[in-house]
Formats: sequence, structure tokens, C-alpha cells
Amino acid sequence: MPESKSAVARELAANHYALEPGMKRIFRLLKPGEGEGDWDEPLKLLEVNEATVKGGIQPVHFGAYVADDKWYPPVILVVVTPEEYKLLQAGKLELPHGWRIGGKLPRAAS
Repeated sequence: MPESKSAVARELAANHYALEPGMKRIFRLLKPGEGEGDWDEPLKLLEVNEATVKGGIQPVHFGAYVADDKWYPPVILVVVTPEEYKLLQAGKLELPHGWRIGGKLPRAAS
């Protein structure tokens, strides 16, 4: 098992930045209350990608998986355009389930 969900989030973000040239920002999404550290609670990421199409908030779920003898938690991705991200920031577009935008995940050092 990876050392933490934060480590998994950083690993996924690094991979997505590397694979998606239009990726501008990636943030953790957090739900109100407890449980974000639980391995059964999906890791939620908001990706701001200029190469995606405007489609509103469409969470995409991926199940837990094993790779390189490590177990990874379920993941939920929400991919938005830069314009949709601005609407989120302005409160004109809402995330589901009371989720809020958490910390920004940096690009991997080159």
C-alpha cells in the first residue's frame, strides 16, 4: 500500500500533468466531515484542463486497484475547463455532495 492518500494524489497528479499537455491545475477535492484519510473513501481530484470540452461537473469514478504490488484507493475525477473553474471559484457552478476545493497538487519537478 502507498504510504498515504496524499502520496497517491501527488503520483496521480504527476502522471496526469505529464500525459495531458492541456492540464493547467489539479486540486484535491474534500468532502465535509471526517473520512478523507480512510482508504475506503475515494480520492477525489479536480482537474482544470484546457483540452477538455465544457460539460459541467461530471464526476468519473474509478475503482480501487493494485499495481506494482501496491493497493490504490478508489478515485473520482472531475475534469473542467478553465472557464468552468472560474465559475466554481465565483460560486456560479457547484461541486456535488458539499465537496470543496482543497490544496493544489504541483507538477513534478523536472
